[in-house]
Amino acid sequence: YICTCDLAQAFYPYAEHYSLDFLCDHIGYTLDHHNALSDSEGCARLLIEFLKNGAEAEKFISVFNALKCQKIRKNNSKRKKSLSEKVQSVLFSMRDEKAKASFLRKYPETDESRVIGVKEHRIRDYAAWLCKNNKSHEFIRNLKHDYHEENNLHAVLISKQRKFSLCIKHIDDFLPYIDNYETAELIDPFIFKSRQNELPDIICRWFCNENKYAKVIAINMMKRYFLTEEYLGKWFDMILNLKSDSSYINKKRAEFFAAALIKYEERILPFIVSDSIDKWTHNMTLQIASNSKGVKIDKKEMYVSLRR
Repeated sequence: YICTCDLAQAFYPYAEHYSLDFLCDHIGYTLDHHNALSDSEGCARLLIEFLKNGAEAEKFISVFNALKCQKIRKNNSKRKKSLSEKVQSVLFSMRDEKAKASFLRKYPETDESRVIGVKEHRIRDYAAWLCKNNKSHEFIRNLKHDYHEENNLHAVLISKQRKFSLCIKHIDDFLPYIDNYETAELIDPFIFKSRQNELPDIICRWFCNENKYAKVIAINMMKRYFLTEEYLGKWFDMILNLKSDSSYINKKRAEFFAAALIKYEERILPFIVSDSIDKWTHNMTLQIASNSKGVKIDKKEMYVSLRR
């Protein structure tokens, strides 16, 4: 026989508990608990769910010795799963085909075989569990991952790092392994808010890095922490002179210009009017600005009228 509770403990190691009603609720089956037929169907639906998500059921086959009243696991292998294997099992248990399809539409250049399909909020919840159970540092030490969602989890765990210098080191170490803009967007360390005075030089270093994902992180940090009078001119010139074949990088440039235009219209508008920005970025900047929340209708109309 196969025990669905054993399977659940392997697939959901972060679960609060493993009662049948809790597990059935997790997969969306309404259980009439302690009704024999409903309990049986609930177990069957759990088994089907695990098999659909890649469970190797033969590893969980057991026999019961009625004479000794003893449960015997047929697979007596004592090899412990690595943390990476456990993480992959958990991520596969969260697989959502709609999320995978949506991601591949947005990033069609991605190798489909490396995408599991897990929603961001579930990755964040799992990252919180790993931190709570002191597993995050062990996972971060492994830089090369098999799946895109493992990279996303890595990015979220880095963002939870509480030591500033260690956080910077983790980002620098991880940069060569980032292969998708979505992963880069998830790097937003909490510790940066309290250590802003140390960030400008690091932001410049990332911005000047040939790695395009480092540039995305740098632009995000510029916009989040340093869209101020003191730094506006410096950042504006750096981003203005940035040349890239990547439409994503160019959109990030436009996002920065749009944010600067909304906050410092008197300073930025002359650049817009004088056509200092290339046509595509110029129009994208005005489109983003006109679609931003909190912008009054008359301002929206003005931004639209300035499009080339």
